[in-house]
Amino acid sequence: MNNSKTGDSKLYENLGKLFYSVSACDGHIHELETLQLKQLVKYKWMSLEEFDGADAATHIETTFDWLVSQSANFEECFVAFENYKKDHSEIFSKEICKLTLNTAYAIADAFEGINNEEMAMLKRLVKILKN
Repeated sequence: MNNSKTGDSKLYENLGKLFYSVSACDGHIHELETLQLKQLVKYKWMSLEEFDGADAATHIETTFDWLVSQSANFEECFVAFENYKKDHSEIFSKEICKLTLNTAYAIADAFEGINNEEMAMLKRLVKILKN
């Protein structure tokens, strides 16, 4: 296992699952949501650290894009993130939790504001990150 402060690429893979869930929960993944995610990965997540000589944060985008291509079940992806958070709570510093929540809100707000499905997903996320 990588000895970095945020763990291994599994963190970023599970963040990709979470952000996919937020984007897909209303049945539509809008281009503006995807663009918002890519901007936040580039300007916020990549500054956290590197993994094995490559930007670990790119795992967020790679996972997100793969899930889109597979039309993955957003609820299963959300539960996978929730379980990862429970099993690796030590990785989720205040900084990581804040950035995770800010990213999720930005994705949800990227296309015509936050709708009811997205708001419900964000409320669930807040509870998970508090625990």
